[in-house]
Amino acid sequence: MNQATSQDQIPAIIQVVGDQTVQNLLPIMALHPSKIIQVRSRDTIPTTRFKDAADNLCSAVAHLKEEPGFDNYRPNISTEIIEQTSPGIENTRSVVASLLAVHQGALVNFTGATKLMSIGAYQAAAALGAPSLYCDTQEP
Repeated sequence: MNQATSQDQIPAIIQVVGDQTVQNLLPIMALHPSKIIQVRSRDTIPTTRFKDAADNLCSAVAHLKEEPGFDNYRPNISTEIIEQTSPGIENTRSVVASLLAVHQGALVNFTGATKLMSIGAYQAAAALGAPSLYCDTQEP
């Protein structure tokens, strides 16, 4: 984790979304941000893979209310769609940078999505001095 700790007040998490629901959920559980902004790519018809991944995270966050310590936790969740099926570094960096300009103090989770999207999200955070993290749950 870069610059932020669980004691810091994190008003928002900006995260690139892929199929890694747990890796995107763990920082939310640790930091309790009041806003979650999911950045995902556009799906191709008839596939809804990225929408489904974003919806899965929303569902997981909604179910947190059943866990001790989360009964009053109701973050505002929104989704930013990059209008490409496979966004590159530059497009992702631009979208994340513009979100950071609006959401001062946000943390960037660059765990999900494609490698290029993760790199773009990381670069945006680094360039603007925003805290960032990568969550890996793979066994050694």
